[in-house]
Amino acid sequence: MARNRNSHSTIDQLVQAIKKNADVAYAAYAPLVDELISAGVRDPHEIESLLDRILDFCFDKRMVEVYRKLCRHYWTIDQRATAEYVYAYKDMWDNDSAHSSEES
Repeated sequence: MARNRNSHSTIDQLVQAIKKNADVAYAAYAPLVDELISAGVRDPHEIESLLDRILDFCFDKRMVEVYRKLCRHYWTIDQRATAEYVYAYKDMWDNDSAHSSEES
């Protein structure tokens, strides 16, 4: 039993650390996306770099919204590249689409 409690404690600590990292990421990336969009930045390298970094945190619903916001901005610049980022999100995080494609 003691070992089981230690396992739960370790898991709880990991979950809390992941949540804290998501909070830090949101605090850092949400303003960057807002600034980039407000400034009308159209540089694909700058946008894609930010999308790549945000994608790692899309397990968090807030970060998904930030990612979508930046994708909507990027869509006006490069639809093909934006579609690739949408598919990257789906491949990495969208369990429903993974199950539906397996069933097809």
